[in-house]
Amino acid sequence: MMLPVPYLWLPPEKPAIIRPMDALQRAMLALVGGTLLAGQPAVGGAGPTPTVRASFPSDVYNSGSTGTMMGAGIGLPSGHTTNDILVYVFSGWRGGDLPHISAPSGYTQIFSLLSQAGMAAWWKRDGGSESAQTIGITDSFTLGAAFVFAVTGCVTSGTPYEGLQTAQDLSVAPNVTTTNSNRLLMDFHGGGSASPAQIGTGDAASSGWTKQKEVANATDSASSCGVLMQTKSAPSSGSQTMPSLTLSGASGGSQTAALAWLPNPSS
Repeated sequence: MMLPVPYLWLPPEKPAIIRPMDALQRAMLALVGGTLLAGQPAVGGAGPTPTVRASFPSDVYNSGSTGTMMGAGIGLPSGHTTNDILVYVFSGWRGGDLPHISAPSGYTQIFSLLSQAGMAAWWKRDGGSESAQTIGITDSFTLGAAFVFAVTGCVTSGTPYEGLQTAQDLSVAPNVTTTNSNRLLMDFHGGGSASPAQIGTGDAASSGWTKQKEVANATDSASSCGVLMQTKSAPSSGSQTMPSLTLSGASGGSQTAALAWLPNPSS
């Protein structure tokens, strides 16, 4: 006769008890989530379109006068504040050779286009206690023209622009591709000529664009140079058509550069 096989009896599992979150827990979770989201990079997002502050300090250079653009530094725009993007723009002319220039201290180069007529620009995020900077001329040339401006409402970290495109000796800037809406398109045109008093006399903004600043130097008896900047808002992402514009009389060489400033989504 077989004996019964003993077995172990286990009670059934109790279902897990899930208690609803109380108001304090929900509030703490929302705070943590908001903090994490706020810390994510802003590049690529959309926000209010950046704008350019109205003040544009400028200077011109004539060979033999000084080795820098404004010896005490080209003053900063009035009203500039923390997280503004400060930009120095320069155009120079040196017939028969390349102009050589050095960047303002603490600034990062955006572009540098050198031929007989050279154009360059540099940027820095305003830290709240900025001072005027000089543009050094490391190899003498005939003429120079420069100005400073500030873009407000940009992203507060990383590179504040996208889609940079440049070209030399062309009257059409390459198109710029933007990744989201509300970018501030910006277009630079610089040039020089062996003929005096031509650049900076009657250059108008392209259709649909706003002329922000033009600085020219035509006081030399044998040459002239200048640089113009204009802006336009890009309401949507994609390829942005840049304008065709040539500075008056820039027969000795010309450059174009274009980019899009990124908005701060949290503003």
